[in-house]
Amino acid sequence: MPRLNDQQLADLLDEVGSAIEQSIPISDALGRVADQRHGSRSKVALTLLTTLQQGASLEASFQKLGLADEGQITAAIQAAAQTGNPDLL
Repeated sequence: MPRLNDQQLADLLDEVGSAIEQSIPISDALGRVADQRHGSRSKVALTLLTTLQQGASLEASFQKLGLADEGQITAAIQAAAQTGNPDLL
């Protein structure tokens, strides 16, 4: 599994937040990132997208990445999705 540095993770979460804010399916946003076809961020986005397509929730998909801040990221995603406020990410 490719690892993300802090900036790459922030960029990926920003994509998720923008999708939430604009009511765009998360899978569409992750698909755009995955289509870039280079770098760790693209590979992680493809992993997330595949997990979502298999029926997992976004939170469960992020948990499968094994990130150090997994609990905090999961809570932030849940809060942003429930409120529609991407600033929580």
